Amino acid sequence: MKASKTITIDVKQLLDGKHPAVIIRKGVTEGKGTISIGQIVAIASGKVLPYIKDDNTAGTVLGVATCYADTTAGKDTAVNVLVHGTCKRDVVTVISAAAPVQADLDALAAVGVWALD
Repeated sequence: MKASKTITIDVKQLLDGKHPAVIIRKGVTEGKGTISIGQIVAIASGKVLPYIKDDNTAGTVLGVATCYADTTAGKDTAVNVLVHGTCKRDVVTVISAAAPVQADLDALAAVGVWALD
């Protein structure tokens, strides 16, 4: 099988190197806007979308995006996600580039992703 796309991953700004990272590539839900590097993402119906705290219709926390994705009209069909390991807390965001609150960080820790200072 031959790859149809080459992707360069530069996650130095996100990963802190304190714990080995597990990063997976997962399909995105179309029409959910953009996903930024460091943004907490969720999974619903097997596809990734931006995480929205306390919105059960927006899926459950999956991890932290390690690359940019534009889900508008199918521009990007997948995103790389840190699903286990540690990352830099000051780079982690939620929707609209807002800083996460402790409950957001707790949700990440519950799935095996720790945002550290």
